[in-house]
Amino acid sequence: MNLEHVVMPLVRSRGWITFLAVAAFVNAGLQILGSFGLAIVIAWLPIWIGVLLVQASSAIGRYELNLTEEDMQEGMEKIAMAFKVTSVWIIVTVALVILVFLFFFSAIMMLLGGGVA
Repeated sequence: MNLEHVVMPLVRSRGWITFLAVAAFVNAGLQILGSFGLAIVIAWLPIWIGVLLVQASSAIGRYELNLTEEDMQEGMEKIAMAFKVTSVWIIVTVALVILVFLFFFSAIMMLLGGGVA
């Protein structure tokens, strides 16, 4: 069964996959710079996403040249893993935002005299 028509949208999107990889690396750098190095705790997640997307783009490119099922499978597996890591990154980021919000809210309440006992 020829699945060429099924994978062609992914092949045509290879440039966008590479763009997202570069954007993930830039995001990690900006997180580290913007937090004066403190974001290194979570900056490895977008770096990992970038690496996975570069690997996916490379595998898809090999598929485009060789038309081997293994290359396309590797590319799709890397994209699937990038989705999983992105989901973890979002969960961690939202949790950190909530913690920071609670910290600042409690600090403001203490400054205004309504502090917690």
